[in-house]
Amino acid sequence: MGGGAYNVATNDQAFVGGGYQNTASGYIAAVVGGAYNVASASEAFVGGGAYNVATNTQAGVGSGYQNTAGGQQSFTGGGNQNSALGDFSFVGGGIGNIASGNDLVVDVEYFLGNPFFYYFSGSSTVAGGHANTASATGATIPGGAFNTAAGDCSLASGFHASALHNGSFVWADNSSSSTFADTGLNQFSIRATGGLRLTSPWGVGLDASDNPLITRGWDQFASTAGNKAGHGRWGLFMESTALVNGIAGPDVGYRQFEVSGYNTDGTRHAYLTVGNNGITTVRTLAIAGGSDLAEPFPMGEKEIEKGSVMVIDPEHPGELKPSTSAYDTRVAGVVSGANGIHPGIALHQEGALEGGQNVALTGRVYVLADAANGPIEPGDLLTTSDTPGHAMKVTNHSRAQGAILGKAMSRLSEGKGLLLTLVTLE
Repeated sequence: MGGGAYNVATNDQAFVGGGYQNTASGYIAAVVGGAYNVASASEAFVGGGAYNVATNTQAGVGSGYQNTAGGQQSFTGGGNQNSALGDFSFVGGGIGNIASGNDLVVDVEYFLGNPFFYYFSGSSTVAGGHANTASATGATIPGGAFNTAAGDCSLASGFHASALHNGSFVWADNSSSSTFADTGLNQFSIRATGGLRLTSPWGVGLDASDNPLITRGWDQFASTAGNKAGHGRWGLFMESTALVNGIAGPDVGYRQFEVSGYNTDGTRHAYLTVGNNGITTVRTLAIAGGSDLAEPFPMGEKEIEKGSVMVIDPEHPGELKPSTSAYDTRVAGVVSGANGIHPGIALHQEGALEGGQNVALTGRVYVLADAANGPIEPGDLLTTSDTPGHAMKVTNHSRAQGAILGKAMSRLSEGKGLLLTLVTLE
């Protein structure tokens, strides 16, 4: 007994350094100081603080308040009301954290065809934070708050992250107090409302914070998900074969990105690949954002009304202008976007032939039309008219040769208005 008041050392070679009402009741147990601390098991240890308890063999509490080391060789570093209850478990600090994993995990490795079995249990870890629980063998929580690692060898971190399955890694940002959990074994789950950004020293990475997905050629990255009811499975694959100073770098001769869909029998039914040459291959492409194929063209006027019929401008090579005369063989298309119908595909070459407004070259668009040349019925051929930027019904088929804009798909009985048109230049 080193000193203090009302301290008790009741077993062989037990030690209390000082403090107030501390108890060392285990064999070779020690309480260095503090108040109301208890080291009740063989070789248990409490460094200081108050109301801390080390109740299992070689368990220890560094300091803090109302902390417990209840597993064999477990340790709680400090903080407030933390518990290391599983064997070999660890809580670094914080408030209200629990490391209680004690499941038995078996690993087998083979050497020369013979199996070698490895058994371990406990070893759960909470480094710090608030109200975190690591309740499975090998489970880890680096910090954060209200996180749960309940699967063997799982990891959870952030805010309300929950790794419920073996081998899972779950990260949750603090954008929501709702629990974000994994859904299966060996899964990597991320809630990152600010986006995903990965970089490396050689300029290779992925940045999805401002863009849906930007890839610059990873060395090797692959992930697959298990079978989904009625949907087969999906996979994401990125690969590079290039080396820069011996380190994997941007792709120079292999595919960079692939997304595949699989039937439940393992056969591939859909895929998307993007090569380093910029060529994208897809089995079926469904465009849901628009209904026409368009290309941007520069125009003499600052802004042309959507739905206007456009013709080639002979005074300015490569530019278009609104039509002004009937049966104009220079007809080129319709300014896309009228009546809320947007282009489904917009073509342009980066650094060349850019700028201007999208002009529909084929597909369905709304067109400014004039029924002065006769009522327009669905199926009627359309051409340019004397009304600037307007289409009209073809009544003189000999003059219309080479001046056809397309076919009407709706009706315009009189006056001027928007007409749904299937653009088929000829």
